[in-house]
Amino acid sequence: MENNLTRRDFVMLTTMAGTGLSFGLTALQPTEAFAKGANAPDKISAYLTPIAVADDCVRLAMYSATIAEAFKQSLTKHLDVVRLGGAMRSGHKHVPTLFSQCRDRWATRGKGDVTPQKLALATGWLFHKAADTQFSAASRVSATKSHDEDRIDSTIYQDVAVLREIYLSEKGPSASSASNGMSVHPSIQAVSVKDLNDLFDAMGRRLLIQLHTFEPDAEDVDGWLPRLFAWRERQDALFRRYAEAYRSPDPGKVRRYITGANFYDRTDPIIRLARSLQHGAANNKADLDRAIAAANSQSQYAHALRTGYRHLQAASEFFERSIDEQQLKNRLGLMNAQESSL
Repeated sequence: MENNLTRRDFVMLTTMAGTGLSFGLTALQPTEAFAKGANAPDKISAYLTPIAVADDCVRLAMYSATIAEAFKQSLTKHLDVVRLGGAMRSGHKHVPTLFSQCRDRWATRGKGDVTPQKLALATGWLFHKAADTQFSAASRVSATKSHDEDRIDSTIYQDVAVLREIYLSEKGPSASSASNGMSVHPSIQAVSVKDLNDLFDAMGRRLLIQLHTFEPDAEDVDGWLPRLFAWRERQDALFRRYAEAYRSPDPGKVRRYITGANFYDRTDPIIRLARSLQHGAANNKADLDRAIAAANSQSQYAHALRTGYRHLQAASEFFERSIDEQQLKNRLGLMNAQESSL
């Protein structure tokens, strides 16, 4: 019975991980790949980490005295849409237009109007873009072996670090200390690699059901099914790696991707503020602007928060007509943006 309770606690606490992983796998776009008769891509981008950055940016937005009220309402009421912001392709083309539409329609929106959701989606894209840019660049710099393999390892260990530090962390002396120095919820200590693998396997099966709109390649029906199975096997292997990295992390990879890369430093002022806001104990005297400015020379995660928040500030100013669309694009780094995954 005790073990069952622990597992239920674990499932509850890792809901966010499931959201991140499931969304990330969906982003592999198997339908499109199979329709073209190609193998699904092996390359992945961070799954959980951009969602954590988005969550923290929303917390900072609520704490800020300068962010437009429309953003605060939309981001908090439609946080699920914010988290899916990375699903928008060619966002550099669509986001400025969405902000403009939302600004023009905000005052006249009526019942059933989806303007708040559009605002949440466009802002979520900004947060995901900030995270993707920061961590992808760091991954390219640190690569010393196959780039794709290195990127997968760094993604897994970054996501696990975020899972421990943000979603499974516990305040105070009752928190247990993991081998990498991260505090974790005590009930998680008893969870085995098998427990984790079973959970991820269930998530994978649920994901496959959600992807029921697969369209076989009409010109190669016989080849479509093997490609589907091969894609599924790659996801199973990925889930096993997440389970192993969480329960039995490789010390060398922890040093390389987390501590040595200065991925997350809980002493950074902006991270301390985000965690305080998360736990409802924010210091009203905390200087948000100073923390944001200092983050430029601190951990990778702090830098991603800084970029995400700065982008939100620009969008807020555009929404309140303090800057025009050209200035918005410039501050978001979209002036010469090329087609990308985000």
